[in-house]
Parts: sequence; structure tokens; C-alpha cells
Amino acid sequence: MDTHGVAVPHAKTASVKQIAVAVGISRAGVEFNALDRQPVHSIFLLISPETRPEAHLDAMEAIFGNLSRDQFRRFLRQSQTVDDI
Repeated sequence: MDTHGVAVPHAKTASVKQIAVAVGISRAGVEFNALDRQPVHSIFLLISPETRPEAHLDAMEAIFGNLSRDQFRRFLRQSQTVDDI
């Protein structure tokens, strides 16, 4: 399975009250133990409240829906600023 240079670690916890997403971009790529053994260039960290599993799944679907598009992944890699992303 090709990860396209993207990782989406995610967790549900009682420590948060609302969904939070952080995005990290690495030009050089980082080792992330990806299924295709390739470096990861874009990382989306998703944290959700334990009490909202449906919202967690909705957020995952939204993230993966965008990341499945080549044009979006290319845009992320070429982004130069936080505002771009």
C-alpha cells in the first residue's frame, strides 16, 4: 500500500473537549514506519474527545478524502507558509 508520503496518526482521549488537528510538513521527509517504507512529508495529527466517535470518523473521512487527491498532496508539499497550508 502506498502512503503517498502522508501519515495520519489519530487518537481519542478524555483530555480534549473538541477535535483538534495539527499539520506538519517535512521537505526532507521523516521515517514514520510507513507501510510502503517511504519517508513521510505530510503529517496530520487528529485528536478527538472519546465521547464523540462519530465526529472522529467524520474528520478522518474529510482528511483522507482530501489526501487521496494527487493535486492536494502536491499543493501541501509546495506550500511555503502556514497561510498556504
